[in-house]
Amino acid sequence: MPQVLSLLEILSVAFVLVYLYYASMQKPLAWIFGVLASVLSAIYFWQLQLYGSSVLQWFYILQGLNGFFTWLYFESNRKASRRYSFTYHVIALLVILSVSVGIYFFIKSSSFGAYKGYNYFDILFALGSIWATQLETKKDIVCWDYWIACNLGYTALYIYQSFQGESMYFYSALMLLLAVFSYWARRKWSDEMLKENQLQSDTNKHQS
Repeated sequence: MPQVLSLLEILSVAFVLVYLYYASMQKPLAWIFGVLASVLSAIYFWQLQLYGSSVLQWFYILQGLNGFFTWLYFESNRKASRRYSFTYHVIALLVILSVSVGIYFFIKSSSFGAYKGYNYFDILFALGSIWATQLETKKDIVCWDYWIACNLGYTALYIYQSFQGESMYFYSALMLLLAVFSYWARRKWSDEMLKENQLQSDTNKHQS
């Protein structure tokens, strides 16, 4: 079993990195690798009896399928941009914070067993990641800000869990790597957005 789990772990990480590469290029193929990574992660977490993390991967799988068809048929001609206002994102953050608090206290007061206080952040970052994926399907460049924040948050959380006796150093290093890749992807989307804006500006000047 350890060899199988280790292979699933390695393959899922590899698919995530390929997903990020194609996502930075705004290629629909990115979502296929994202779905594959989530399928492997779901199996991996289920084998470890981390059922909550396994179920979370199914949200990513559904969002990945939605992202693939959205980018392929509905957003194929759209370039990365800032699609929503600052106020919109403030409201979204408040909703995420409120829902995460509600879920945390529901689990804490239920019969799911012991639930440590720092696991609130696990819920918060999970919801943030789901929201980041949704924004990514819309090619909203702000999605990468959410990804960077969530990945750095998970890095700190997993390091803390490791200090508490759980061996999470591999995952903390992985989350830090994903944060770096997310920053790189954001830079690429930003460059594409600037080029698109400059091209549109030049076109408007010629037309006037």
